Amino acid sequence: MHGPPLQDFRVDNLSSNVTQFTPPTDLTLANPINWHVNACTTAVGCGSPENAQQKRSLNLPPPVTFAGHLAATFRHARCTNCHAVMATNFARGTGAGLPSNHTAVSAATDCASSCHTTSLLPAQGSINPGWHAAPSTMDFRNKTDAQLCEMAKNPGSIAGSVLNHLSQDKLVLWAAGDGRVPGKTLATAPPNSIAVWQQQIQKWIDFGMPCS
Repeated sequence: MHGPPLQDFRVDNLSSNVTQFTPPTDLTLANPINWHVNACTTAVGCGSPENAQQKRSLNLPPPVTFAGHLAATFRHARCTNCHAVMATNFARGTGAGLPSNHTAVSAATDCASSCHTTSLLPAQGSINPGWHAAPSTMDFRNKTDAQLCEMAKNPGSIAGSVLNHLSQDKLVLWAAGDGRVPGKTLATAPPNSIAVWQQQIQKWIDFGMPCS
């Protein structure tokens, strides 16, 4: 099965002090680009620049950053509530781990037997860790974007790799999806699509997990 054709693009005699290059023609971003760069050590012999009227801009999508694309999901109530449960010792109310109308529970409560059943979890995701609260050290409340970003990049040995935890863990996808609970419909968390969330996570990791 063949993929989309490569666009073969050659750049010759590029000066070593050049940090940006504008291709002479528009590129079709739907297909992969195969770059060939031949750089020279000085501007001498590298040729004169293109005529300004012949230049075209290469408009690549901006990198996916934590602050710009992921932070809003981490701050959604479904994420902050679950990540505050252990830190607040299962307290209920505003600013606590559990909503004020939540049934009283403790660390010994089997949440999956009656309320948070497997049927509530999304079909997406290859990891089903079972319903559980995040450790108290992963409390998301009152954290800056930078602090949340560092926490996201270090999910801990129990959660596994960043990619697996954020894109394949069914509990995370439950929060990023519709967050179904017994008898209720909750507002979706941004980006309002598990598929889009998974794409954002993959791009964020591919870009080196930038925080801002």
